[in-house]
Amino acid sequence: ESYSYYYRYNTAVGMGRPTVGAYRAHRIRTGIRVRYFHILQPPQDFPNLPAWSTWLAYLEAYHIHFHRYRGKNVTFLEIGIQSGGKIAILRDYFGPGFTYIGIDINNTTRMFDSADWINVEIGDAASRSFWAEIKKKYPHVDIVLDDGGHTMKQQKTTIEEMLPHIHAEGVYICEDLSTSWGKRFQGRPYGNASDGAFLSETMFGYVHQSLDWLNSMWIPGGVQYPRDFFKTAPPGSMWRTVVDQVKHIHLYNQFVVYEKGKTWTMPHVVGTIGTQIPYWYSGEREKVDWMPILNKLQNLSGSPWKW
Repeated sequence: ESYSYYYRYNTAVGMGRPTVGAYRAHRIRTGIRVRYFHILQPPQDFPNLPAWSTWLAYLEAYHIHFHRYRGKNVTFLEIGIQSGGKIAILRDYFGPGFTYIGIDINNTTRMFDSADWINVEIGDAASRSFWAEIKKKYPHVDIVLDDGGHTMKQQKTTIEEMLPHIHAEGVYICEDLSTSWGKRFQGRPYGNASDGAFLSETMFGYVHQSLDWLNSMWIPGGVQYPRDFFKTAPPGSMWRTVVDQVKHIHLYNQFVVYEKGKTWTMPHVVGTIGTQIPYWYSGEREKVDWMPILNKLQNLSGSPWKW
């Protein structure tokens, strides 16, 4: 990505003329995604590259949550193949261990099922019977990316069916959450978390609820004494799934990521052995000599720094 391209992009979206320093910071911040950014403006001698359009901010989030799978065997399920432009880019990013499962309602997308690492399935993401077939056919999935029809029924059905199904250390992503405010997607314009209908009917409302579920052990008000608030939840309940299986929830602009990776254990405090002072004022004390502390700590941690 050249400075001239960055300049054209910034001015096109009304951000003004960028400084060279801002451009350098941008390259550092975006890291590896810069290598793929120019594909959105392919050279003229690459006419057979399938088309793909996306929001620029998504590329950084992709790398943050995908990079641990690079060079490994990974099964990637995407809802919404459209023109197929993401398929080759994902293969190039992850490497030869990458397997792609694409879900779409358009039979024309079968044209992309032309390699032994690509599987195209035709069906509606709002259908639970369709997902039952997919889960039976593909028992192991590492990453799910929902970029499909974006209706509230499709998004909510997909997460309910596939978040529990993916690998215990897997990643679930739903993007284009702006449709939660779009009428033609069954969204609610001007809705927010204070609106009960918005919470219960939209995908973004679902995300709001899942944040409560992730932190449910604190709802009774114990502060330092967590409790299993949902211990009576029936098996298969989504709030139970989030509590039992989800380690992190990352929220970006119209983009949410659920990182799986734990079984249910109560949070507990850990601490080092050492001198403690009370939370309240306890008098003047000698200044701390940090060098012997750092040297001894380094003997334990094996950090490479030279103090």
